[in-house]
This record gives sequence, structure tokens and C-alpha cells, in this order.
Amino acid sequence: MLHLMKYRFLQLIRNKTSMFWSLCFPLILGTFFYIAFGSINTDTMEAIPVAVVETTESENNDYFQSFLDQLDNDTLKVSHLSEEDARKALADEDVDGIYWISEELTLTVGKSSINSSILESLLSSYLQQSSMITDIATEHPERLPALLSSMNESFKSHTKQVSLGATTLDNDKNFFFALIAMACLYGCFLGINNPLTTQANQSPVGARKSMGAKPKLLVIISDMLVVEAIHFINICVLLLYLRFVLQMNFGTHFGYILLICLLGSLIGVCLGILVGSIGRMSEGGKIGIMLTVSMVCSAFAGVFTDQIKVSMESVVPWIAKVNPATLIADSFYYLTVYDDINRLHQNLLILAGFSIVMVVCSFFAVRRERYESL
Repeated sequence: MLHLMKYRFLQLIRNKTSMFWSLCFPLILGTFFYIAFGSINTDTMEAIPVAVVETTESENNDYFQSFLDQLDNDTLKVSHLSEEDARKALADEDVDGIYWISEELTLTVGKSSINSSILESLLSSYLQQSSMITDIATEHPERLPALLSSMNESFKSHTKQVSLGATTLDNDKNFFFALIAMACLYGCFLGINNPLTTQANQSPVGARKSMGAKPKLLVIISDMLVVEAIHFINICVLLLYLRFVLQMNFGTHFGYILLICLLGSLIGVCLGILVGSIGRMSEGGKIGIMLTVSMVCSAFAGVFTDQIKVSMESVVPWIAKVNPATLIADSFYYLTVYDDINRLHQNLLILAGFSIVMVVCSFFAVRRERYESL
């Protein structure tokens, strides 16, 4: 097996076309992104513009106003407007949302964005804490002072924090996360060589391997390990370039970062193996299919514009659950911005599951091949 892996390694690193797309092209594109966007690290987050409209007199007014005052000029930029002016400001995108203060607190947002999600989270947090205060004041009034003191400290801590997780919010990071995802999927250009050099009807190398005594499963596994190792190194090189040359901050969860890269590179390699194993299409046709799939997935992940990603998630939200590029990009986002380990685990499990399914399908596709003569 080591003998097979050695010669497979030498064969792959000499394939200039595959190595260019899996290693050099993401580095070049990352450099262009950096030139276009400038610095990809920000020390502060701009306050979110939001309008506040009081429709009726209510006890909610004073309480919610106090809550907003603690966030004003830091997390939020609050404007008290009439209903007509607030709706016009939202339509003109001068504000990202409108808080309606009446007997029931509500929020109206414009287009789906990170800012609108933050506004929704703030309102949800306030309503939950208000419900908690009401319940405790009714059932255990003696505990109310301690709760209010604790919540006050929580609000102060929140207004001093400009990040929702391990790093600061920066919309331009979406492009670089999508770039990493695209680079992972470009492992398909390395992976497609595995079935092409295993099937006798695809290449002279495949004919020689088919005549050998090595079990086909052993050949497939050894080839996949070599390709995965090479592509994992390619992705690590890209991360090192983004981190130390372009100064992109990935936080401190190095173990999770490597795990995302490992599974991301694996699913790209498995995609190439699957496409190369199925059907009797020419090599050029299979490369065209892989290029189309990888570019469409990357586009849906936001590599060209984040509006495509937002629109797809709004219209067909299940796309994000099955698109490997979105899963990879969101994994970096959950880790470095939101610090949401639970959702990160969910994405990683889905990526691992997809990889296993593709490898199994590839093995059975290759296993069924029979030849009258070689």
C-alpha cells in the first residue's frame, strides 16, 4: 500500500493543471479580494441604524427606552421618528429596522442581513428578560433586586462588546470564507484522477492497475488518502497565506479550524472521485461537470456577492443545508464570529456524512466495471 501511495503522490504533484486549480488559483483570487476590499480586519463594528416609533402610551415605553439607551451610540444608532418618516427611512435603507413600541413590542426589518438579525436578537433577548422579571416579581419578589443587578451588569458588558464571538463583525470576511470553501471544493480536480487511473477504459494507467493483484478497494483507499493529504496541505497553505500575509483573524480555535479544513478538503476530493467514477463520459466532460457544480455551490455560498447567499437562504433555505460550500463557509463564520460550537458541530457532521456517501457510491460504481479485454 505504501508503494502505491508513493507513486500516486509523485503522479499528482506533477499534474500542473490540477495543482494550479487546487492551490495556486485560490491564492491568486484571495489576493485580488484583498486588493478589492482593502484590510479585512476591523477593530469596531458600526452602530446599527434603527428607528423607534411610539404608537401608544404604555409601560413598555420607559422600560424599552432604557434598554435602548444602554445600546445607543455603541451597538445601535437610535432615531425617534413618526410612523410615516420611519417607513420612508426603512424604504430608503437609512435604517435597518423599526421598533414599534405599544402594548406589544414588534420589529419591522427591510432586507435580510446581519444587522436585521442582530435587531431581532436584541428584541428577543429583551422580551425573554422581561418575561423572567415578571415571573420572578410575581412568584419570588425577594429575588428581584439580585436579578436586576445581574441583568444590569450583563447589559453593560454587552454594550462594551463589539463582537458576537471570537472576532469583530466584518461583512467582507464572508467573501474569504466562501473563497476557502471554493478552494476545498476544487479538490475535485485532484480527486477525479483517482477513478480515471483506476478504470481500465479511462487510461493506460487504469488498465495496468486493473490487471494487478491488488484489491480494488485497497487501491481506491490508498489513492484517496494521498489525494486528501495533498489537498489538506493546499488548504492549510491558503489559510497560512490569509492569516500571516493578508492578516486575516481566524480566532484561537485552531483545532476546529483544522477540522473544518480536513472535512472541507475531503468533501472536495470525494466529489471528484464520485464524478470520475460514474458514467462513461470523457475526462473533459467530467471536468466540465465538476467545474459547474463547484462554481454554482461557491456562488450560493457568497463567493461573488453575499446577496446571492442571502436570497437563496430566504427563498429556498434548505439549499444551505445541502450545499457543501455554504456548510464550510458558515462553519468558519460560526467559529470566528458567533462562536457557536453547536451549529459548527452540525455542519461538520453533515460534511462527514456527505463524504462517506460519495465514497461508498464511488466504490460500488467502480466495482461494477467489467471488461471483455484489456
